[in-house]
Amino acid sequence: MSGKQFTGIDGALYCDGNKVGRISSWTFQASAATLDTTTLGDFASTSVYGIQSFQGSATLFYYEEDGGQIEGSALMSDVMRTTMTPTEPTHSMELRYNNGASVHGVSFDCLLNQVGISATAGGIVSAAITFTVTGALKTATIA
Repeated sequence: MSGKQFTGIDGALYCDGNKVGRISSWTFQASAATLDTTTLGDFASTSVYGIQSFQGSATLFYYEEDGGQIEGSALMSDVMRTTMTPTEPTHSMELRYNNGASVHGVSFDCLLNQVGISATAGGIVSAAITFTVTGALKTATIA
């Protein structure tokens, strides 16, 4: 039996076309609402698919590059700011895992809706973000 078992080394996160290099994890959830179509006289309930929704999260290591720029800062600045929070989708993201030249993943526009920064004794400072996809997925090549 041959094949490929994917691991974290195969994973990547891209934000606005750029790979964010210091990511320790990402998650992605998809759901579809179910709409009840049961009518009077039916003996069993029936349903159809409704609206899809997608959300996820990522954890970044808080890292300052040589030029003083915080890597992944665009993923934090939508929420952590002193001015009004943006009201339009501000990021195009792609979550992927690679198998050589073959890429599996999803891409989408999203709103960043939560950011948390944590520091622990003996640990690396990290930032956890959550996002909500707005609109349909641009690509979905997971399967």
